[in-house]
Amino acid sequence: LPAYPRRVGVVTSPTGAAVQDVRDVIARRWPLAELVVSPALVQGDRAPDSIVAALRLLARDDALDLALLVRGGGASADLSAFNDEAVVRAVFAFPVPVVTGIGHETDTSLADLAADLRAPTPSAAAAAATPDAAEVAARFDSLERAMALAARGRIEGAAARLQSLTATLRHSTPSPTRAREQVESLGARMGEVLTARLSADRAGLERTAAQVTALNPATTLARGYAIVERLGRRRRVVRRVKDVKAGNRIAVSVGDGAFWAEVN
Repeated sequence: LPAYPRRVGVVTSPTGAAVQDVRDVIARRWPLAELVVSPALVQGDRAPDSIVAALRLLARDDALDLALLVRGGGASADLSAFNDEAVVRAVFAFPVPVVTGIGHETDTSLADLAADLRAPTPSAAAAAATPDAAEVAARFDSLERAMALAARGRIEGAAARLQSLTATLRHSTPSPTRAREQVESLGARMGEVLTARLSADRAGLERTAAQVTALNPATTLARGYAIVERLGRRRRVVRRVKDVKAGNRIAVSVGDGAFWAEVN
């Protein structure tokens, strides 16, 4: 499954509790994701054809990262549509990963077996398909603290070595005047070295922090930048003009969402 999905399709009844459960879970865990609901009947004789049609419609979305096929609990007979051969084949052939959450925890359908991941409920499917934004932020904070501690350790180690060398020279030089001159000279040189090392460490820390921040696409987009991707069987980031040509469909992600366009 993609680690940080940005566009998630949902095949389910548009009026059932399952779709609201999915919306609530994703809004809480990973609000950066955009949901695309492809409505379908999930019970009755017409349900298999309706589910297959909804999956096929969703499969035409080149910007889709993954799909959820979900339905709330019910009697075993109510879930028979998810054992239909056409539904199972459509799930297996879907172009991006499919996560199912059908019925209750004890219910297992053939569609579950054809999917990339089976979750016991619609809410669990939404949770399995998305990362927890709070956990992602905590990992970034932990990495930032670790880098700061490492830099401080190097600085303190350099200062301790300078003090040790200074004390050694003071006790080993026979002439007080000469010893003082040597200590002053060494101190000046060590000061220059320490300053240079501090500058290098600070620059390295800043570069690493910038790289860590850059890993979060929302941070970059919030500064006014946009991410442009060429759509197709696989999404590709557009870095140069020659990466696209007339007629290509593109997705443009900005700070508050995304929109799609065609290159003229």
